[in-house]
Amino acid sequence: MERVQPVLVAGADATEALWMEGLNHRQLALLRHALSHPGFRYSVLSHQNSHGVSHQTARSDLQKLAASGLLTAGKDGRPQLFRMPEDLAMRLPG
Repeated sequence: MERVQPVLVAGADATEALWMEGLNHRQLALLRHALSHPGFRYSVLSHQNSHGVSHQTARSDLQKLAASGLLTAGKDGRPQLFRMPEDLAMRLPG
């Protein structure tokens, strides 16, 4: 698994450092929520509705987080669901 290697800046929190690495504001909001709500499951539809974006944009956001190891992907029936890995806080910079 490839770990995200952000550029750290003095005084930056973990999500600010990830923003500098190329994650957008929607992805950062999801990570903040995931850290506050362990066990929460995210779907493309929930991300789409939360941020008012297209299905493809929501899907792309979640897949990029999963490819970076910041979410884990799984299925519950037909829809693909994404969860926070148990060690997400350790995977984040800072």
